[in-house]
Amino acid sequence: MPFASLLQHRLDNWHIKMSILGVVSTAMAPLAPGLREPRAAASRGIIMPLGSRAGLQEAFATLAFWLLTVGFFVCGFT
Repeated sequence: MPFASLLQHRLDNWHIKMSILGVVSTAMAPLAPGLREPRAAASRGIIMPLGSRAGLQEAFATLAFWLLTVGFFVCGFT
């Protein structure tokens, strides 16, 4: 958001701003695989990430997830 706000302030044209944000977002996609944990971590006894279904089930069972979700809902609703 600060980057988008800065672009809007400097460029004063939302078409150009959205084009720049699109290019930056597209450039981030190839970098995402580099954020994964190395497979060697499992051999050291580190717990590997859960699958999507198991991760959602774990999230739905925690109070922190629900408090965060309600907070985002209230913020978006207003």
